[in-house]
Amino acid sequence: MTAFIEAWKVLKMGQEDGAAGVAMHHDLPSYMEEAMNQTAEKRKKREKANKLRQRVSDHDEDSKVIQYYKDNHPQWFNEWKDGAGE
Repeated sequence: MTAFIEAWKVLKMGQEDGAAGVAMHHDLPSYMEEAMNQTAEKRKKREKANKLRQRVSDHDEDSKVIQYYKDNHPQWFNEWKDGAGE
């Protein structure tokens, strides 16, 4: 169960249990903080995965360009690869 659901349960307990639920409210900030931390972690993982996908996509595009020059201009490509023109 996620921390958000746990926080929601604690909030609901406070409404139903009266005085006993008031003591539980002291844990509510902890539950909410944990829920926010989990959300932040999910966002970070998603951003990291997106960056990795973009790098793979960029690499694929670069490899297609390199392959084109290698196939269509082999002499120039080999000279360039060996450091000619620097």
